[in-house]
Amino acid sequence: MKEAIESNGGIPGVIVKYVKPPELSAGKNVVKWDGISTLNNFQFCPNGITTWEAYNIRPGKLVPWKDIQTDGIFPATIEVLEPPDTRSQQPSFRKINPRKEVQQKSLSEQRLKEVSGLFTCPEDGCIRTFQRSSSLQAHLDEGKHKRALEKETLFDKARKGYAARITGEQTKGPTFGFYAASKISVDKLHSTLEMGWALKTTGSRTHFTEEQRKFLTEQFLIGEECGKKADPQQVSQEMRRVRDKKAARIFSGKGILSPQQVAGFFSRLAARIRKTSATSNEESGSEDEEQCAVEAEALHSHLREVVSEEIALRHPIVALSRNICSLVHTKKLSTLKVAVLRDICEDICLNVDDITEKRKKPLISSITQVVKECSCARV
Repeated sequence: MKEAIESNGGIPGVIVKYVKPPELSAGKNVVKWDGISTLNNFQFCPNGITTWEAYNIRPGKLVPWKDIQTDGIFPATIEVLEPPDTRSQQPSFRKINPRKEVQQKSLSEQRLKEVSGLFTCPEDGCIRTFQRSSSLQAHLDEGKHKRALEKETLFDKARKGYAARITGEQTKGPTFGFYAASKISVDKLHSTLEMGWALKTTGSRTHFTEEQRKFLTEQFLIGEECGKKADPQQVSQEMRRVRDKKAARIFSGKGILSPQQVAGFFSRLAARIRKTSATSNEESGSEDEEQCAVEAEALHSHLREVVSEEIALRHPIVALSRNICSLVHTKKLSTLKVAVLRDICEDICLNVDDITEKRKKPLISSITQVVKECSCARV
């Protein structure tokens, strides 16, 4: 590696040494430095290492060598086996040509020169004029017209400022008010904010409530059963609409989780399920031979059930984040309102336009008829 870097004259400003790693004592323990990830600036001193969270902010904290090196040895020296090549130490310079600043003519001189022309561009708004007809024709062929604002009304300025505020652009710098020296003391002019760098802060971890964990777990299990995994974005939006038996919102304000929080909960729950299934598979490894015959028979029965599963409704039937099969079997459809029942019918593609009366019974009857065709009703 050293020969490769130093080949062909080396790299400008780079010196390579082949050194021997320091030998540490056999009884040296591993030193744990608490809070080292928050430190960004270090200075080696004879008594230890002075550390700062940011450069040149506060006097710093001195960490003695005895707290870093348990054997009490001063910073370990490194033995140089091969010194750097003298050719790579030669400084290399490159001649830099100074930039020449081209003096631009003032706008008034350009306007005066343009006004003195004979041929004016016929394009609406273009202010270019030419002394020869061929120059005007070349300008028209090129199509690069020069337009200048002659007059801007207050209404035009207001429209531009309003559009800039909507799009988020800043059209004018902020203005600051100053107090007279006789009305305010010098001490009050100094800022009370603490001087320092904008360092990264550690965020606090939020704990989910029991209602949040229950709702997210139900959505995850429903997605696992029906084969379509729950989308964190849709689950987050569903938390804004889900209601209890009294038609009151279950989550509001800070109780509504973001899609990132929902995705994190789903990933942790999936990892926990995989870990549990892996543990159960290890325990059942000794019984593999006994299960071979059972699995073969289960395979034949599974093949017979594939056709019926394809033509029948897939269990569970889910609508508006609710398990309809469970609601029918437990006879809890009557606890829902008529509007919710109608939304469930529309979600599972039931035509309820002929049901004009605001009663639960015909809607519940239609939903129950659909659940009877589900695979769970034949078990």
